[in-house]
Amino acid sequence: MLIAACWSGAAAAQAAGSVTVQNDYQFRGYALGVNRPTAILNLSYDHPRGFYANASAIGVFERDEGPEVLGLTGNLGYARRLSADVTVDAGLVGSQYYDLYGAGESPGYAEVYVGAAVRGVSARVYYSPAYFDGGDPTIYGEVEAAVEPAPKLRLSARVGALAFVGGRPDPQRSSTQLDWSLTASRRWGAVEAHASVSGGGPGPAYYQGRPDDKAAVIVGATWAF
Repeated sequence: MLIAACWSGAAAAQAAGSVTVQNDYQFRGYALGVNRPTAILNLSYDHPRGFYANASAIGVFERDEGPEVLGLTGNLGYARRLSADVTVDAGLVGSQYYDLYGAGESPGYAEVYVGAAVRGVSARVYYSPAYFDGGDPTIYGEVEAAVEPAPKLRLSARVGALAFVGGRPDPQRSSTQLDWSLTASRRWGAVEAHASVSGGGPGPAYYQGRPDDKAAVIVGATWAF
């Protein structure tokens, strides 16, 4: 989650990993997994001086063809704790997807970002010079708030907006795409179960122009090691 990422790198050096299994893969409000079961392997490292790195591999399961790699993501950043309640961070993230939506294309993109976390609220702003290989520069901003109303129970809400800031106007696409999500999670030791509802819009998504702007429900579990 965004809040956890903003705090990453602010503690002692440590390496960690997790495996997540869920019914689909959502990215900024859109179903890149196309309603296919998904597994995500995530590896991370936090240095005591504030530097951190993350790498993720996303796989989907085809009923007839078996598992295949949907995408790879890497992240390098630096976080600094300004006080007991405030942390700021900045970094670079790059993603590559394969045969997205079965269209035979493998789009990718890179973004730089800055962010801050204040207690249970965090925010980040990202800039990409060419979002999803479309040649269009974009700015994406997101805000997330989280609370723990009971031990090991976490509720969070996130809202984001993607704005196209250059290139030629596209009559088939809104200049701004919005997305949102609501998530509940519960931990049992190293395992966390989660359920979320999310959506995006207006109109067709930028990702291959798919009109999947209806709300989607994601359920799954994560094992941390």
